[in-house]
Amino acid sequence: MAKKSNKSFKDILKGKLGGYIAITALFAGLLLFYPGNNLFTLLKTIAEIHSQERQMRKYQLEIVDMNQQIEDLTTDRDTLEKFARERFHFAQPGEDVYILK
Repeated sequence: MAKKSNKSFKDILKGKLGGYIAITALFAGLLLFYPGNNLFTLLKTIAEIHSQERQMRKYQLEIVDMNQQIEDLTTDRDTLEKFARERFHFAQPGEDVYILK
């Protein structure tokens, strides 16, 4: 027959288990609140890393688009002419350029 334990919570805290609970609580408190290296700093750093990775992906897509634009400008004369007219307001001799804002 199994013996029932009649120990109260107070008795448990006074024994070895109480020491373990206290050490675990102290360790958890240090992890959460120790200045410089705590859980909050870790979470903030992880969020910053994700933000930087999103920004890297955005810039990589922009680089691909710009490389395609460079390729188009160096191989197609019509595209180059259109780009020069739109961006720098170039015109053929005898043409008038009107800029609307």
